[in-house]
Amino acid sequence: MKVQVSHFASPATQAVIQANRIAQLPLQPKIAFNFLKLLKRIGEEVNSFEAARMAAFRKYGREVEANGQQMFEVPKANMEEFQNAMKEFIEVEIEFSFEPIKLSDFGDEKLSAQEIAALEPFLIVE
Repeated sequence: MKVQVSHFASPATQAVIQANRIAQLPLQPKIAFNFLKLLKRIGEEVNSFEAARMAAFRKYGREVEANGQQMFEVPKANMEEFQNAMKEFIEVEIEFSFEPIKLSDFGDEKLSAQEIAALEPFLIVE
């Protein structure tokens, strides 16, 4: 199955992956093993996305301080090139070798709407 990088770029999806709550759920061993491999791979893709995003900020932007924090700002003169670079990157499709999990495989464990949205490409809703 193919999933666009943009799916993993949202802060909500990143929060679900980083929270790691789903990895702690009591699933059948085979499902748990495959799911943990998937979560690891998604984490790697999120890290790659963040690295590419920061590289684009460094290339097209400049570091500034705002409210005591270091941030990047993209000048208007570079904005179109920056947006084109980001658009090109987030449209990349990543191939996953993964058999989707049925929501019923989670048994009595309840997933939040945010978790379902983050994992939607990998779930079968019955």
